[in-house]
Amino acid sequence: MAWHGLGQCLEKKGLHDEAMAAHGRPTELKPDDTRAWFFLGMVHRDRGENEAAAEALRRALALASADPEAEALYVESIQEALVRLGRPSGDGS
Repeated sequence: MAWHGLGQCLEKKGLHDEAMAAHGRPTELKPDDTRAWFFLGMVHRDRGENEAAAEALRRALALASADPEAEALYVESIQEALVRLGRPSGDGS
């Protein structure tokens, strides 16, 4: 989705609010998009919004686990991000 690319460009320019909006839009358009939830979680993490980051990453993990292609691409990165947020099990504990 073009929204992902826009969000990444905005992040690199330090426009975090705009990047958040760009990364959030695909979760509204296609709520079952693993990549959308992953990138949204990463933006929340970068902003220090750990609860929101964990929530988005847990959503991405659940979606990726049901999709072999997404699982191959994202599960390891999602799990690593959750560990860095202090939520290694991905369950919020």
